[in-house]
Amino acid sequence: MLKLIYFSILVLIGSMMSVGYSAADHTTAEITPHTSIPALEFVTPSNAVIPANTLRFYLTFSNSMERGQVTQNIWVEDHFGTTIENPFLKLGVELWDPQQKRVTLLIDPGRIKTGVGPNELVGAVFKENYRYAIVVSGAMQDVDGVPIGIEQRIEFTAGPAIVDPVNLSLWKVDLPPAGTRFPFIVRFDRIMDVGTSTRMIAIHGTDGKALKGKVVSHGTYLEFFPLLDWVEGVHHLKVDMEIEDVSGNSIVVPFEKNGDDVYINVLSELTFQIIDRDDRIRSPIY
Repeated sequence: MLKLIYFSILVLIGSMMSVGYSAADHTTAEITPHTSIPALEFVTPSNAVIPANTLRFYLTFSNSMERGQVTQNIWVEDHFGTTIENPFLKLGVELWDPQQKRVTLLIDPGRIKTGVGPNELVGAVFKENYRYAIVVSGAMQDVDGVPIGIEQRIEFTAGPAIVDPVNLSLWKVDLPPAGTRFPFIVRFDRIMDVGTSTRMIAIHGTDGKALKGKVVSHGTYLEFFPLLDWVEGVHHLKVDMEIEDVSGNSIVVPFEKNGDDVYINVLSELTFQIIDRDDRIRSPIY
């Protein structure tokens, strides 16, 4: 079971690298020049309360950062200020995007999955109702050797674990009126993984083709900004089956999968009607 968990994580990492993550030396990455002092710009998930079984975090910096310093400069503390031992999955490589501005931190899945070795031996990284902080050392530096200077703390409370698969029937949508370029908004019932939700949700227009535009995921909701004006008619929101929430649950397989159980009769598409008036909040049509 534990080997299966780590294999699944490695498959995920391969997918992440194929869509914009780089494990190569920074000399081959798409590094852009900068003159400012680096700073931690934002972290996702950024909610005050996140599931106790949250699987991954994304940290985004203002500058391209040097590789090989995450282990020494990023750690997790509990509410007593005690450093938690080995919270992150040790991969041998750091998961940076090509610009080396965003790094992905994976919580050790063996400590999340109940009933397996690491979880039984040392326990979960996060426990419900306790406060924690991801700490970024002021010594964290960019590719020019300039440190961020000030220690950064991202504090949150661990809430109830989310163990159910993603269910589109629980999502809500805010519909834009025809003739505008207002965003189409999807409001999730949980905190979704911003990486997969950005890549794996598409809007298809009245001709059945995917619309061009910008997708911005905020974790609890997503915005789609169309390149062209909305037109009246039936549209479809299509979701890849491999989309995940922050706890690693997909549409067909919950992270706490038991045996070979897979959800087959699942919803992966929502249908909705764009109309020529500002009726912004409407339930999807199935």
